[in-house]
Amino acid sequence: MMPRGCPSPILLGMTRLLVRTLICLLAASNAAAHDESWWSCGPLTRPVVPGLDDDRHPIDRFLSIRQDELEVDPAPRASADVLLRRASYDLTGLAPPVDGGFELETESDWIDLVDALLESPQYGVRWGRHWLDLVRWAETDSFERDRIKPHAWRYRDWVVDAFNEDMPYDRFILEQLAGDELPDRDLDSLIATGYHRLGIWDDEPTNLPLAQYDDLDGILDTTSRVMLGLSMGCARCHAHKRDPIPHEEYYAMLAFFRGITPYKQSAGNSIDPADFVRTVSDTIDDPSSEFRRLREWNAVRLRRAESVRDSHAEVSAAGQGPPVERNGLVFVAEPDVRRFDTPVRDDFTVSFRFRSDAPSRTDPDRTWWTGRGLVSTEVPGIVHDWGISMQDDGRITAGTGNPETSLNTHAGLNDGSWHHVAFTRTAETGELRLYVDGIPAAEGTGTTEPLTAGEIVRVGLVVDGAPEFSGEIEDVTFYERALPHRGIVDLALGLDPLPSAPGSPEHEEIVASFMELRHHIPETTDILCVMEPDATPPTTHVLLRGNPETPGDAVEPAFPSMLGGGSPRIIVPDHGESSGRRLALARWITDPDNIRTARVMVNRIWQHHFGEGLVPTPNDFGRLGLPPSHPELLDWLAMEFIDSGWSIKTMHRLIMGSEAYRRSGRSDDHARRRDPMNRTLGWYPMRRMQAEELRDSILQANGTLNLQLGGPSIYPPMPEEVLATSSRPDAAWGTSLPEQAARRSLYIHVKRSLLHPLLTSFDLADTDSTCPVRFTTIQPTQALTLLNSDFILEQSDLLANRIEHEAGDEDRDRIRRGYELVLRRPPDSEELTSGLELLRTLEADGLARHDALKFHCLVLLNLNEFIFID
Repeated sequence: MMPRGCPSPILLGMTRLLVRTLICLLAASNAAAHDESWWSCGPLTRPVVPGLDDDRHPIDRFLSIRQDELEVDPAPRASADVLLRRASYDLTGLAPPVDGGFELETESDWIDLVDALLESPQYGVRWGRHWLDLVRWAETDSFERDRIKPHAWRYRDWVVDAFNEDMPYDRFILEQLAGDELPDRDLDSLIATGYHRLGIWDDEPTNLPLAQYDDLDGILDTTSRVMLGLSMGCARCHAHKRDPIPHEEYYAMLAFFRGITPYKQSAGNSIDPADFVRTVSDTIDDPSSEFRRLREWNAVRLRRAESVRDSHAEVSAAGQGPPVERNGLVFVAEPDVRRFDTPVRDDFTVSFRFRSDAPSRTDPDRTWWTGRGLVSTEVPGIVHDWGISMQDDGRITAGTGNPETSLNTHAGLNDGSWHHVAFTRTAETGELRLYVDGIPAAEGTGTTEPLTAGEIVRVGLVVDGAPEFSGEIEDVTFYERALPHRGIVDLALGLDPLPSAPGSPEHEEIVASFMELRHHIPETTDILCVMEPDATPPTTHVLLRGNPETPGDAVEPAFPSMLGGGSPRIIVPDHGESSGRRLALARWITDPDNIRTARVMVNRIWQHHFGEGLVPTPNDFGRLGLPPSHPELLDWLAMEFIDSGWSIKTMHRLIMGSEAYRRSGRSDDHARRRDPMNRTLGWYPMRRMQAEELRDSILQANGTLNLQLGGPSIYPPMPEEVLATSSRPDAAWGTSLPEQAARRSLYIHVKRSLLHPLLTSFDLADTDSTCPVRFTTIQPTQALTLLNSDFILEQSDLLANRIEHEAGDEDRDRIRRGYELVLRRPPDSEELTSGLELLRTLEADGLARHDALKFHCLVLLNLNEFIFID
């Protein structure tokens, strides 16, 4: 039933805005088929800043035009405490230091504060998260299996580092779209191309060509929306319904990405035919010839050392040859090797030789527990085990479990020749190293926990029921320490690896020659990246109704006509390993004359400072989106961005230097009547913390937050009732040590089918498609989570412990410290009195003094003043 009486001024204002929006959309719809002009398609020029005699900040002068039109008087400047908290959360996602450290008495103090926050390593964590929302960041494939994307975390770390280093935005785009095609490509630029591998991926598609086009569509649609504010994906099956994007132009843009090898398809990628490849840090030249030369040289030395071997055992298939049971494995009797009742669990080296001529097949898996077992203690599930196996393409894979970590060699070791393999682990750091024929093949970091899950060593099989190894295995030897590279070389050459062993001149000569040759082989790292198979990508056809089974005319790469059109100047890179198409696209996108790129990015920066962009639809600057509230200001900011050398940090300084950013969040009734949606920014828009900010702030308040940057993702505790929804609850989620589980929320493992409930309750970004805006919801589960969840009760207890330690025994001092830790201010007299009354009441009801303080902490963590930023 409609309420009686006249509608409120705010309701009337919102109704007017809705009507104006619908009129704009209808007008755009009617003009779409006839008029190719649109505000975001016009040339980007520098507008004149209004009020040349005005000494106010340029941003404030642009905003004042609409404010004057609507007769809105801007709010006064916020207090120093409010500004300090606002700036700290905006730039780092964390509260300011609990005991001060910043004074904001002068303009210079404000500038120094902003500079200090921009130089904080935590800045990259906060602003990297904004970018990850846009590019569909997750670490698994989705669909039923939802397998892990190996080494995806390196892309996340690259993004954080790029923001911290203030990488120019044009370079930021170039490396993600075409880091493998750059003339100065390196390991970091290859890691950046992991951008293309972040989408969902079906590992068992019923229609393989359609699934591959779905993957390409995800890349194109994300790229066009995120970097150009253009909804290209709407033209996949037919011409765009609103923007002038013909069906053919969609496929002309898709042609830029057509050379990308399909995800987890081994054929075609250079250096290593894996989707996540070993690549070099100093050069990208194909090292295969150097590896081949070294292997051939080493084979001669191995034959010369044949007489040194004193033990031999063959395994033609799993279960044949010497038995391997928990208490029955016999090792070589040398001083550093002993009989083990159970497998090694801490520091160790596993060494053996093998040969196999099994047929080589395409193998999309690169995880040690899915291969044909060589030596393994695999136990099903995410547990602390380890193993070494051979994949069907002839590569050796080794690693540890929980978190699942896999190291990969190059392919083709199923060549019928004898090869030596060594796998080392250092428990204190979790460092893992894998060697083939004495050559370091891969390294990584796994768990530091004891590997206690596996009780049986299997030779020739990973786990019962898994594929069996076909070939010969000999000299399976365990050492209770991680041997250095020199010791591995000795093992590969069939020589004594122990430091006390006497060395003959021939021994020293062999090792010296081997080590010298090793210096010419670059170090390698496993990464998730994109590389093309060669310089000639497949032909791209227009797919009628988007169906791969009905191809139409062939098309060549071309730019959208609504953004200027034209054909690209494509230059095949000097290395000849890719087409150069993506680099041509990236250079067009980052050209200063491109009418969209700078506008789109400065709008996003503005959005994350004020809660909404000047264009309210940040991923769509077309006719399906809304026009800007201040088009001249948007263009002025875009020109400033380009002239700054595409520096994002310069834009922060510019925006945060305005009075608009530093205004109070309080407004009068007149302003709210005249501008109910605050389009003129007459006052600062209050916002609720995002999910990651909330969790991090709770950990920060109780003093347990770990600010460590980078590395593999973490697994904080997952509620049992959430795990119960998985098909295999025992294997669905990993575990991390408490200090690792307390790292910032950015580093929590993102599993598409099992997102952390604390974060999803507070509007975590969608991981299946680009997420330009996190819409703030209000729902009962949020209140229940902050009052009753195991997480919040545990954190309240930890906060009470900290207060008792820092404030002593006086209740007054404890309440004051609680306010300082949570709200970054002391309590007023009324708050102090009510806090004391709460403690007395709880203790009178029978609660212990610590528990009473714990519930007082719970109240503080539920205050709007803590949860909201004004």
